[in-house]
Amino acid sequence: MEKNPEIVKTLQGILLPAVKQLNELNQEEREFYAPYLIGGKDAVMKVQVLLFKNLYTPTVIAELIKRDASLCKPYLKMSQNKLVQRNANLPEFKRQLIASGNEKLLQDFLEIYSLNAEDEQQLLAYRLEHGKISTKEPDEFMRTYFQTKGIREDTISLLSRKEYQLYWNLYCASVSVSKGQKLKHKILSWLH
Repeated sequence: MEKNPEIVKTLQGILLPAVKQLNELNQEEREFYAPYLIGGKDAVMKVQVLLFKNLYTPTVIAELIKRDASLCKPYLKMSQNKLVQRNANLPEFKRQLIASGNEKLLQDFLEIYSLNAEDEQQLLAYRLEHGKISTKEPDEFMRTYFQTKGIREDTISLLSRKEYQLYWNLYCASVSVSKGQKLKHKILSWLH
């Protein structure tokens, strides 16, 4: 589909003409043009329009995270509404957010929602891959996460892998770890 500059201009303008324009499009066109609603005039209200119109596609979420991070907080607050929560596409938002490495946005997310074991593992893998921890500098974001959120049992098993040893050490330094958990970690470390 080829982009129509007039439609884009209208969508980036004030809310009422933007919504009218959006309503005139078929579903395929709405999904194509939805990223152009991010930002511009009446930006917070447009975040809500996207939610009610069920237009949080992976492309829209990528644009939301990349283009205007200040809109993610209103998106997260609106996504708590049980009537439209599934329209928010939170699993995709969470996946892209972790992959973005944006600690501020992740902190905003964690004020409202929590991570499951798979998310924690994705987060640790991202942080390890991007050198967020070293022998000289601990990962302060993960230290705070360990202290405030804890960590899931499946994620603790991940820390028994050799490449995650620094995170295991940080975890032990951040929270009280039982002797049984340390023993289990040692046994799992031998198996890896």
